[in-house]
Amino acid sequence: VIIMDPKDPNAMPKADREYVLIEHQIFENPEDVDAMMANKWKRNAFNAVPFQYDPVHDEHATQTLEAKPGERVRIYMVNAGPNEFSGFHPIAGIWDRIYPSGNPKNVMVGMQNYTLAPGDAATFDLISPKEGAYALVNHSMRD
Repeated sequence: VIIMDPKDPNAMPKADREYVLIEHQIFENPEDVDAMMANKWKRNAFNAVPFQYDPVHDEHATQTLEAKPGERVRIYMVNAGPNEFSGFHPIAGIWDRIYPSGNPKNVMVGMQNYTLAPGDAATFDLISPKEGAYALVNHSMRD
């Protein structure tokens, strides 16, 4: 992931915390091009591990993305694919702002879900109203 800050330092609100997520499919054999072309993947993951940031759906989740109430959390998200679209959604939350392609001129406000094509990226801002465990998921239920 390459993150380029805008030339104008005021183009986006200042983030209190920043995280990078790469979503992708995991194949039984990563060398198997035929399985990749046939879309025969085994698991969907963020940063190489299924559910690692999701204590809501997996009590064995090994990590959480931390934030205090009222903090602006910025997530730089890439859908590395190679095949599936991502319906990126904060369960029990609303994206305060979404910047498609990371461009501050492309701002969307108050969104529940945003679709990222394979190979696409966006920047997401979330402000947590209160303490709790909030899962960030691909809302495609088959994933």
